[in-house]
Amino acid sequence: MSVCCRRQMRIPEEVSLSGFDNILLSTQVVVPLTTVEQPIVEMCSAAIGIINDKLRRRAALSPESEEHVFPCRIIWRDSMRLSLD
Repeated sequence: MSVCCRRQMRIPEEVSLSGFDNILLSTQVVVPLTTVEQPIVEMCSAAIGIINDKLRRRAALSPESEEHVFPCRIIWRDSMRLSLD
């Protein structure tokens, strides 16, 4: 965003920007940033549960062992152009 501003590119008229994690800063910049919000607490709880379960069973941790899908949501703000007209 700072590079776009230095180059006098208009957000979102000339370039759309988005971020990830919905940090507080995304609302405090010149153009509020559209972002993806993840369920961090639920993700951490699941990870801790997997690790604890593996430790109890003395099983090896491996990236392929389990997959969890968590719902994310888009927080629409002024940095994204919503239509192509």
